[in-house]
Amino acid sequence: MKRLSILLAVLLVGLLANPVQAATGPVTIGTKSLALTGTDISRGTNALVLYTPAWGTSTRTNQYGFEAAVVNDKVVTIADGVGNMAIPSNGYVLSGHGTARTWLQTNAVVGATVDVDGNTPPPPANPTSVTIGSANRALTGVDISRTSNALVLYDPAWGASTRTNQYGFEAAVVDNKVTTVQAGVGNMAIPSNGYVLSGHGTSSTWLQTNAVVGATVVLGDAPPPDPNPTEKLPDVGVQTLGQFSIVNTGGKKLLKFPGVTFNIGTGPIEVKATRSSSTSDDWVGTQTVYMSDGSKKSLPTTLKFYWAGDGHSHWHMRDFDAYQLYDPNGQKLREGEKHGFCFEDNTGYRDWRNKGTNGAPSSPVYTHTSSCGQAQPSATTITHGLSVGWGDTYPVTLPDQGIDVTGLPDGVYVVKLVADQGGWIKESNESNNSAQARVQITGNSVALLSTTGGL
Repeated sequence: MKRLSILLAVLLVGLLANPVQAATGPVTIGTKSLALTGTDISRGTNALVLYTPAWGTSTRTNQYGFEAAVVNDKVVTIADGVGNMAIPSNGYVLSGHGTARTWLQTNAVVGATVDVDGNTPPPPANPTSVTIGSANRALTGVDISRTSNALVLYDPAWGASTRTNQYGFEAAVVDNKVTTVQAGVGNMAIPSNGYVLSGHGTSSTWLQTNAVVGATVVLGDAPPPDPNPTEKLPDVGVQTLGQFSIVNTGGKKLLKFPGVTFNIGTGPIEVKATRSSSTSDDWVGTQTVYMSDGSKKSLPTTLKFYWAGDGHSHWHMRDFDAYQLYDPNGQKLREGEKHGFCFEDNTGYRDWRNKGTNGAPSSPVYTHTSSCGQAQPSATTITHGLSVGWGDTYPVTLPDQGIDVTGLPDGVYVVKLVADQGGWIKESNESNNSAQARVQITGNSVALLSTTGGL
């Protein structure tokens, strides 16, 4: 009886020390999975083998592999090109050769979470969506450079950090929980036992809204495609006019005022243009329209483009905004001297900025350095854009920002600002593209009498 009790005790200890003895795979480390070749068998070419204490005190492998000891579902020790690793009495060793060795080298960092045989539901090998709480969003990709409005997952295979710029929101995830978040910083450290979700533009706003510390994150398949996608169109608008002044320079009398063009639609204003060579003038413009299912389409536009013209080293859209001066009877007297515009996200619309509503990104997407071919006179591709909820301000200090009123008598005049005057952009509302103001000019002073229209 005593001998039987001892035998049962030995068997029980063996079972407790060998919780994955019957494992058949797959093995999941972080977000990556690989089929298991077998348990407690000799390791062959390209094999991934799991060694338990039942195999012995060590793996008895040669030096042509990579091995990782696992205790309590965490990698505790790794060895490359050594072999014969000691098997922990309360865990196991993963040993890889060839392609399996490379896979282990990439993913089995110390501290990484390991799952064998689906003890916990493994994430997909190539996740295509992220669910945080009840919110779901499609992933743009895994371990790729983050682009406009993208949502990217970065795991340890990408490196020690995300290598992103400051225009986004990032969340570190460990054991399916958000552990750290940061906005407007970039280059977040990637946890060795988890990953980072990094969002730009609309994806940054989505993350900022949902990825609070402690939130549960589930990786999975993307939601089914929308069978009837709709256009997410921009809506061009201008700010109410004000802040008028008279400036005399170069023998001219200028009526100066700032102009602000906004996008208050559901999709960005994005205009791309290409030409056949760095010396040709055959620019062809297209408007990018984003769809509700995440796809996009291109629409032709007859906008014209030219280099510089206002002291800036970038490409302009010609006459997108118009500055006009009328007499009280509606007769046009003068046009503004500024004819070129390069839009960028530099002014947040008062109702949306940093609130994440209606898809408005909390950080600029179209920036001075990325838009309009800045400092690239030989560019063959340029992009102009305004994000949802953002605008572009042309201050009075810029050259040609005003109307030449030289020679006009003192009196009452009407100033009008019209955006997209040629109807080049497809938008959801054409009725809010202008604003006007009645002003009294007396010598070198100007008084604002009234305003009409504008946001």
